[in-house]
This record gives sequence, C-alpha cells and structure tokens, in this order.
Amino acid sequence: MKFRPSYLLFLLCFFCFTCSDNKLKVKNNSSKEIIVYYFRTDEITEYGGGTRILPNFTKSIPAINRTKWEEVFEESPDKKVRFYIYDADLMVGKTATEHLDWIRDTKNCLSKQKLSVSELESLNWEISYSD
Repeated sequence: MKFRPSYLLFLLCFFCFTCSDNKLKVKNNSSKEIIVYYFRTDEITEYGGGTRILPNFTKSIPAINRTKWEEVFEESPDKKVRFYIYDADLMVGKTATEHLDWIRDTKNCLSKQKLSVSELESLNWEISYSD
C-alpha cells in the first residue's frame, strides 16, 4: 500500500491532538483580553509563550512539551505550578525579551495563582479570572 504525504500529515496531526492534555482551562470572566503564562518555579528564567483568552471566554491551556499536566507538576520542585495572568493589551508590540522582562516584574500581573494537582482537581481543572 502506498501512503500519500497528506495522509501521513493527517495522522501526525491527529496523533498530536489526541495526545495533548487539554483538561486545564482558564475562564476569563473579565472585560479585557488576558494572557496566561505558567511556570514550575517562582523564578521566571525563560519565556515560553502564553495563551491569549478573549473576554468572557474559556480556553484550554496546553501542557507545552508534555503529554499530561501531571508531568508538568511532577517536574516542579514543590509539585506546584504558578499561573500568571496579564492584560493582553499591555503585551502588544513587545519582543520576546521585553515580554520576559514584563513577566518577571510581577507587579504587572493581574493575578498569580500557585496550585497543586489536588487543588486543580478540586476546581475541576478550571481557573477563573475576574477583574
């Protein structure tokens, strides 16, 4: 049987989509667009990109480079993950270096939550933000 490249691409995309852990959701109950970042420690050493969420919208946050969110928590020294929420309008036009500097200065943060797996399970894997 001869495989077509488009068929292989479809299988690869399907495999990646079905293996991603999308159970963690952030619900934006505010009137502004937000960006959510997560880190395994209090020290923010690298910029990994964030997830933008429109006002009054709920969006899944992917476990970047991991199959399951539990793996992200296991890799954290204290088994907790920090979730930082920023005003998306304040990030427009910034370079990756400027983003990292902005994120590190946590006074710019609208909300910071440090959660364990059990705490997220009690929230049904949904973090809510309201302004």
